[in-house]
Amino acid sequence: MTHLPVLRRRAIALRLSFLLLAAALAACRPAAVELRVGDAAVPAADERAEPAGGAPPAAPAAAAAPAAAPVQPLAPGDSAGPSVVRPLMPAQRMHGITTVRLHPVEGVPTGQPQLVTFGLPFPRDSITVAGLSRVRVLDANGLEIPAYVEQLTPWRHLSDATRDGTSVRIARIQLRYSFSVRHPAGEAIRVEWGYRNRTQSLGSLQNPRDGWQPVTSGSFVAGDGVSEPRVYALLEPALLSSGMLKFGPMRPFIAAVAETRDDPAVMDATQHWPRYDEQMYASKNFFYAHINEDDPRVTGSYLTPYKGGQGEPWLYDRVSAFYVLYFRSGFLKALRESVRAAEFYRVNLYPPGTTPDAAVGAFRLKAPNPAGYIGSNGTMYSYPEGLAYTHWLTGDALAKEGARWAAKAHEDAGDEPDRWSPSSSYTERHVGIKLMAHTIAYELYGDVPYKTGASRTYGERVRTLTTNLVWHQNGAGGALPANRVDGGLWKYGSQEGNGPSGSLLVSFWQTPYVIDPMVRAYVLTDDAAIAGFIRRTGNALKYAAKPYAPAQRSYYTGVPENLRMVDYVTLIDGSTYAADGAAPDHALPVAGALAWSYYFGVLTGQPDETVRQAADELYRVYSYEVNEWTRPTAPASGATAYRNSPFRKYNWNYRTSGSLSWALSRVGSAKG
Repeated sequence: MTHLPVLRRRAIALRLSFLLLAAALAACRPAAVELRVGDAAVPAADERAEPAGGAPPAAPAAAAAPAAAPVQPLAPGDSAGPSVVRPLMPAQRMHGITTVRLHPVEGVPTGQPQLVTFGLPFPRDSITVAGLSRVRVLDANGLEIPAYVEQLTPWRHLSDATRDGTSVRIARIQLRYSFSVRHPAGEAIRVEWGYRNRTQSLGSLQNPRDGWQPVTSGSFVAGDGVSEPRVYALLEPALLSSGMLKFGPMRPFIAAVAETRDDPAVMDATQHWPRYDEQMYASKNFFYAHINEDDPRVTGSYLTPYKGGQGEPWLYDRVSAFYVLYFRSGFLKALRESVRAAEFYRVNLYPPGTTPDAAVGAFRLKAPNPAGYIGSNGTMYSYPEGLAYTHWLTGDALAKEGARWAAKAHEDAGDEPDRWSPSSSYTERHVGIKLMAHTIAYELYGDVPYKTGASRTYGERVRTLTTNLVWHQNGAGGALPANRVDGGLWKYGSQEGNGPSGSLLVSFWQTPYVIDPMVRAYVLTDDAAIAGFIRRTGNALKYAAKPYAPAQRSYYTGVPENLRMVDYVTLIDGSTYAADGAAPDHALPVAGALAWSYYFGVLTGQPDETVRQAADELYRVYSYEVNEWTRPTAPASGATAYRNSPFRKYNWNYRTSGSLSWALSRVGSAKG
């Protein structure tokens, strides 16, 4: 098909789309949102072995990534070929209808109007601010409910002024609703846009916090200073997972995955679930352990200390990891714990007025003394992302403010440079988390100074950091040897505190924290250099995740197949630093990073099937890991049945890997 005229290729793709439409619809969950476009209804789519056969040869230095090759988007349900690719973002939808389920919390009475505020995302170019007059809220009988509707956040673009701020990304919708049911039941309303003008409007916005109340039971108590909405608004998983909140589509949970915790004996008895279903079950079940609802017999050191200590359970962004679970499942429990966790996190950020000002946005549990040293190892706990999701889903302004504080901390308290050099400390996770902070802040606030009087803006920060990462990967202006393995961000062991101090190396388990914000930056820039960066990273990740025969590994020695393990440290020739070895702990997030590399290879017309294979094989290792840490009899001894060890492991496993199965859409089955 690559040699056919463009119009003919599109005609063939369209015919294939209709042939496969029934299969696509059958694959959707029964509760999937229906978006009506025109007259047609379509579905919304431990942190630390020599390799077999010796160290792989180093690849020559690569030239700058070429411009992205033209591609033909796929219709839902199609399989990608060498010259076609699934669109990264959902298509424009000028008309639509979606269901929103309203769930009162405990104590909300029936028959009394409750203030309800929520955000609704729209694909880029679907609706303008003026078009919000055609957003209507309908009750179960199709009658219009008076509502206040405004733009909460526009679609932004750093490179194309004609696309920057011209359409609504998130609309804030507020109404009053009287329930006929009590918690835990809920009731459904519908939101439609683009069909007819709203005739029932509220005159002004009431502070959404007027519809919140203090949390006094469950994961938090009154002394924690946490509040939550009295009514939660649940969007459909097909909408949540389409990539408008967390950029990059995710596959919604299959209907068989229930909201409640699964029997660990049943889970442990199943070694491999079909396709990528294991990730769905495990992200839900290990979540319950992370919020201390695994088993009532769990005690002591096995309980997650998320309210104290040095904040370890929050490392790698506990809040956003919970939100990924909500985006894929649509579960009330996941949304409620996400909002609660975001609230606790926000009230434990140092606010404006703190002395010194540089500490504003640092996390108290990690930095209990604002006047003490914080540095980049402290700002590694400053995350605007989860606060942005809270703002977008609840309309809450305080969450947006907290996100601004967290982004500021990376500039004022961080102490690592924006660009690598041989003489300073530098790690991928620090620069990646910093890039994510400023990318989110740009999405929320636009290209404005990161603080009053500053010359640096959020947009400048995103441009500078992404440019520096591409420069680093390209060889750092000649500072890196030409015979390195291409794709890695090589630096000296002394700079990150791992491996031989005088050797160039990478700890590739940190790479997912760079790929995640680079995907986000690509959506905001359409920069071919960023696409090339993500694609090339996969080449280096293959060396960091090598296959080992049973006799060569200390994990799963009874499994006869070759299994990939992730190096704690990889040397510049692609070999494993033997003193630290390789382990399965980071198999899932590294597989997720490889999946994005594979996707961007297809996007740029340079697919690498060995990258896809490496991602799939790492996923199988993750599947073994899930069973390893599912221990049905452990609660009898006070331990969790679903064990997160260390506690932050839940965050590193699930925050960045949500798009894995979508990005590997050409893969049939990971489970054999």
